[in-house]
Amino acid sequence: MINDVEEIDNGRYKFRFQTNNPGGQWTGNPGVTLTVSATPWKVKANSTRKKDTFKEGDSVTLMCHTGSCFPTTTELTWFKNGQPISNRQTTANTLHFNSVSYEDYGNYSCASKANTSISSPQFSLDVKYSPKSTSVSVSPSGQILEGSSVTLTCRSNANPPVKNYIWFKMSSAGVQETGQGQNLTLAEVSSGDSGHYFCGAQNKHGAENSTAVVLAVAAKQNPAVLPVVLVVILLSISALVSYICLKRKRVDPSEEESNRNTDTEETKDHTYGNMVPSHNPKRTQEQSVNEEDDVNYSTVHFLSKTTPRNELPFEETEDASVLYSIVRT
Repeated sequence: MINDVEEIDNGRYKFRFQTNNPGGQWTGNPGVTLTVSATPWKVKANSTRKKDTFKEGDSVTLMCHTGSCFPTTTELTWFKNGQPISNRQTTANTLHFNSVSYEDYGNYSCASKANTSISSPQFSLDVKYSPKSTSVSVSPSGQILEGSSVTLTCRSNANPPVKNYIWFKMSSAGVQETGQGQNLTLAEVSSGDSGHYFCGAQNKHGAENSTAVVLAVAAKQNPAVLPVVLVVILLSISALVSYICLKRKRVDPSEEESNRNTDTEETKDHTYGNMVPSHNPKRTQEQSVNEEDDVNYSTVHFLSKTTPRNELPFEETEDASVLYSIVRT
């Protein structure tokens, strides 16, 4: 009696007895074979294809069984990559795919709903399909300067993996093939390398082209030009500021004349407006006397045209105190 059998109990068992008499022994051949399985469930594919390989679009049915027995009354649970399948209907012990696709690729197993902890070994549903989701990436990303190196990488999901990668460039002249392989490296790029690039991925089941990416090559800036540009910008700003200041100082001639007249009138008003008449009569009288003392009197002689020169009452001499000036009109 073997209780709680395990896989280590697998093997051939024989019965043997032996007595104390010579030749008194016997072995029951060939014995019996005990096979202990970790799970009673197995998954088998029902398809006309060999080696359990399937192509996209094939009709495939997976069946869950225990050895040679296919239970029809036991409620089963199906798993894909260890996760329960809830979005697909099953019939009895089968899981059916009308048109298998690359999304159905994965490992499937089954188990009784009463005890899902004991499930069948995983069955690999190997679906062959043409390239899918083909795309292009550019490294380094961002702005690309002349003289730098750029690598374009083509990626695609395919089973079996992509065998051939082909690169194309779109220009005004049309579409041109520019290289092969998963990576396309452009060393020391120039403006002529700018354009739209895309790749084509191919295996024995089909091919697919990626969407195009734009490769824009910018002119390389000369480090010596940058200081010159900064100086020019600073000079321009300085000239603009000077022009604005000069324009503010410049006044219209008519406005300047008006301002000058206004200033003159204001000056006059200021000069005479500050004079206060004296209200002291005595002071006024004294001021008149003082002013009178400062008056100088002189004699004026009127000469007739007949008066001789030698009869003049005084000699005609040049007074050094007189200042003469010439007035030109």
